[in-house]
Amino acid sequence: MLFHTVQRLLEEGTPARRLVYLSIETPIYTGIALESLLRIAWEASGEQVEKASEWAVFFDEIQYLKDWEIHLKSLADSFRNVKFVVSGSAAAALKLKSRESGAGRFTDFMLPPLTFNEFIELKGNNHLIKQVFLQIGGKNVPYFGATFEKELNEQFIEYINYGGYPEVIFSEITSSKFT
Repeated sequence: MLFHTVQRLLEEGTPARRLVYLSIETPIYTGIALESLLRIAWEASGEQVEKASEWAVFFDEIQYLKDWEIHLKSLADSFRNVKFVVSGSAAAALKLKSRESGAGRFTDFMLPPLTFNEFIELKGNNHLIKQVFLQIGGKNVPYFGATFEKELNEQFIEYINYGGYPEVIFSEITSSKFT
């Protein structure tokens, strides 16, 4: 979702030098404050920081930074015109901490994993499931059936083993394990 947002901003004309994406799980960032990372990115861009209102900053996997919520609150207060977008995998802990420190500054969005049906659709395997109707109480009630059970079961095992995350679906490493 973050990459799609960055792509959309670029397509809408946001200069690439005004977009910052940092994955906090990157080991080299361990122990570095968010503001320090942001200032390094601003310096590397060659753009003037004074025009901070034209910046969008994406911090991915924020839960890897100790006390991230304090860092983010400070940034949001210091750079009110910068758009900060933050993601993390530990949803419950992130939501609790953002409520404690955000005080109206943060908006939480929960992005659940894909359903098995979404997984099948993204993999281009819609042919494995077909919608059929049963007559129940004089009404046609839709349900889904399998057209190729063995192949559908293999897809289900992949879904269970690797989860319903889009980046896993399109990963060459995980997909090669099932071909």
